[in-house]
Amino acid sequence: MKFLKIFLVVILFSTLFLTENLSAQERSFTEGSVWDISYVRTKLPYFNDYMTNLSNGWRKVEAKKEGLILNYMVLSSQASNQDDWNLMLMIEYKNMAAFDGLFEKMDNIRERLFGSEEDQQKSAVARNDIREILGDRTTRQLVFK
Repeated sequence: MKFLKIFLVVILFSTLFLTENLSAQERSFTEGSVWDISYVRTKLPYFNDYMTNLSNGWRKVEAKKEGLILNYMVLSSQASNQDDWNLMLMIEYKNMAAFDGLFEKMDNIRERLFGSEEDQQKSAVARNDIREILGDRTTRQLVFK
């Protein structure tokens, strides 16, 4: 009888341990979309000029229509110091697989809209006169279940 009680206690604790272990492995979130984020500091007094440049160029790229990206977003913030960003540019992609072959696909779109690579380079150099890229980051959104 004593052996049966010990056996039942061992089974009970084993079951509790396994159940707790399995539930610890279950995630409370799912992986969502992927965001490519750029931190930008506009040079004084060119904030409006840079926003116009984004509206006429960056936003104009038809990647959203072609399903390469899900969304664009621009966030503005007051810089906390002279080395801080004041614009956050965000591009949302469906997942990490969306980056496969992306450069070639985007090159085709940019060339169709903005001309040769040389013309695009000239525009990029001109943008450097009104803004500075402080950094880039790729992040994944986590969505709670």
